[in-house]
Amino acid sequence: MKGLARAGIALLLILNTYAGVARITAFWHRHRAEAELARADLNKALADLRAAARWRPGDAPNWLLMGKVVEHAQANGLPLDAMEGRSSLEVFAFGLAAVARGVALNPADAWGWFNVATLHEAARSASERLERMRRAGEAALTGAQTPDPPPRPAGALDPIDRIALAASFKAQQLEPDFHFYPEFRASLYWKRGMHGPAAAEIRRSVSLTPSLWAHKLLENKPFASAMEGAVMEGLVLAESNPFLDRAQVLEARAGFLYMMGRLEEAIPVYEDLRSLVGRVERQEADVEMARARLALGQVREALVHLERALQAGEDGPQGRRALLHSAEARSRLGEHETAATLLRRLLALSPRTFAAYEALARELDHLGQSQEAEKVLVGAVRAFPELPSAYHNVIAHMRANGRAAAAIPYAQGLARVAPDPEDGLRLLREVEKEAAGRPSP
Repeated sequence: MKGLARAGIALLLILNTYAGVARITAFWHRHRAEAELARADLNKALADLRAAARWRPGDAPNWLLMGKVVEHAQANGLPLDAMEGRSSLEVFAFGLAAVARGVALNPADAWGWFNVATLHEAARSASERLERMRRAGEAALTGAQTPDPPPRPAGALDPIDRIALAASFKAQQLEPDFHFYPEFRASLYWKRGMHGPAAAEIRRSVSLTPSLWAHKLLENKPFASAMEGAVMEGLVLAESNPFLDRAQVLEARAGFLYMMGRLEEAIPVYEDLRSLVGRVERQEADVEMARARLALGQVREALVHLERALQAGEDGPQGRRALLHSAEARSRLGEHETAATLLRRLLALSPRTFAAYEALARELDHLGQSQEAEKVLVGAVRAFPELPSAYHNVIAHMRANGRAAAAIPYAQGLARVAPDPEDGLRLLREVEKEAAGRPSP
């Protein structure tokens, strides 16, 4: 009996040791896979995730991340070595099976359900890309352009749409306060021409998270313009929510009004915001109000906000913005000496502010100090040797002042860094001809 007991204890120790090793090894593979996925090294990520799943087949994240690898591959048209020889549909089926297993292991995980939605959208991208390639191949072989398929009628949802929508609703049910699920649906509805449902979803999304940075979809200008009313309604709903920060809502409302060109309406919202926030945020609100005033042509009114912003300090990001806009305002009032002084202060604080070099050179030209302006532009090239516009500025200034020969080294430098080398070489030839006294073609 004692021997059996010892054997049992030994077996338990072995099993416990194995379980610990499996847990650690699986975690190591998954951690590495997450880093590989972040840098789009999909083949290594998939290999590590499959290894993690072998060690810990009951861990849902391993399977969900496998589906995420397939999603990235299909959305971007990238091959997976492990899927070589398989059709796009087979690759999708592999990814869906992985996600389904992850969901089955942890059906309460909203992220798992949402992966079902995003994987289906990636599969659509893959199928549409293959169809375009097929049509292009046929055109190349036959010389005839295949007629475009008829456009999908507005409001028509196909099975992929319905699955993606259902999965996103399930995710929202599990995680009702996350704004991205309704934003995903707003995007899908917008693509299908269903503006009413899109408006309802973006309204809900904005009401849950009233911060513009959280809503990448609003960077789509046609969408933002069409959904302007729904977004504003969402912000009103957010402001009535006692659990949300009112300053956050006001900042979003002011920013959205500014984005929509409703500058007169944005200014008082920024004023309300100032009374709720700290020094740095107040300074930012002043700078934003000044920008709005400048855009409206209210230069002296803008200076009131800018002077208040500068009193809060010049050395931070908002202080530097205040200096730049103050210089713009003074320049527009014809106070070029003051503008130049402000810009020199800005460059002393932040020598990596390219716009300040350009603005200071303009002010010096206004003051008749062409040689000093040229020195500033040359300084910009030294500070930003990889920036083509820095070279363009020096070359244009030198040519305008009859110094084409002096511009040749900068034209040569531009030819090395220009996005289109041919354009750079073309300008170099023009400058060389001008320096030689021959007219440019």
